[in-house]
Amino acid sequence: EIIRERFQDLKGVLNKVIERVVTTDPTHIRDYVDKLRLENPELDDDGLAKLVVSRKALKNGCVGAFGSLGGAFALPVAVPAEWLATWRIQANMALAIAYVYGHTLEDRNLKSDILLIMAGDAALSTLKDVGIEVTQRVTRNAIQSYLTEEVLKKLIASLPKVIIGRTTRKASQRFMRLVPIASAPVGFAFDYAAAKAIGKAAIHYYSPDEDSKD
Repeated sequence: EIIRERFQDLKGVLNKVIERVVTTDPTHIRDYVDKLRLENPELDDDGLAKLVVSRKALKNGCVGAFGSLGGAFALPVAVPAEWLATWRIQANMALAIAYVYGHTLEDRNLKSDILLIMAGDAALSTLKDVGIEVTQRVTRNAIQSYLTEEVLKKLIASLPKVIIGRTTRKASQRFMRLVPIASAPVGFAFDYAAAKAIGKAAIHYYSPDEDSKD
């Protein structure tokens, strides 16, 4: 009931989280990726992107573990707080991967990119709903080639609902199993896996090698 009542508010919150990441995080992201590249000179862009995903997924998993400590009794508070943290981590990860592959972080389309990436496989169904048939991978070049500005706006307006729906289902599956303290590993596993999946989607989206396969 709580989630249903707050659904519309959550859509606005999700948009604000992504907008904040896009406008406030670029300098931090550049420093973070440049430092990783300097520390790991043996890695190519794909290897560096995978390293970013591994580190951000670990951080996301820790958020899930912490949010699970209170058990089901903490659900009304812990879930929204956890979502804010995980959405920010995932959006930050997507921007970091964009920078790894040479994209500018001042691009006005970054918010649209992040929504598409966070929607994951569900983005394909949403694209079909607006009359666009794409391949099994949603890449940046494909989006720019297939979508007019008008269709893109319609798509972006629908994606927050998709992302929140996915988040709600995953949270419901996880919290059905919760007991205080012992649930932390479950929370870690769910949120770690979710971030890994979104990281993989971000690599598919931005990697020039993926574009060449379409």
